[in-house]
Amino acid sequence: MPAAILDDLERCRVQRRTLAILIAGQIVSGLGVGAAFSMGALLVAAVTGSEAWSGMAATMNTLGAAVFAIPLAMLARRRGRRVSLTTGALFAALGALAVTVAAALDSPALLLPSMAVMGIGSALNFQSRFAATDLAT
Repeated sequence: MPAAILDDLERCRVQRRTLAILIAGQIVSGLGVGAAFSMGALLVAAVTGSEAWSGMAATMNTLGAAVFAIPLAMLARRRGRRVSLTTGALFAALGALAVTVAAALDSPALLLPSMAVMGIGSALNFQSRFAATDLAT
């Protein structure tokens, strides 16, 4: 087979594999983001002892996504989407770990900023959608 045909076949194979990974990531990330909003509200209410504070879970998640969306986009532009998506996932996981520690310590002062860091997962979720559309033919 000519090299051009092999290159096209290889590109299509890589695109299919990458799209499958991005789709799986969207599903898992979507579940995580949804859980962060609903379970986060219950967690904030339990840790603060006030239902009035429960809305801060969604607020901090959204704030974190907004604050970190631009740095993630700049990282994607400089180093590529893979580096940006990986970095965002690592920070979101660290945020989730910090939320767990904050809950165990019953610390609202640690919980709310940790939820903002976990909100990077929302920005990551949106950014990965663009990565998937970049690959579409």
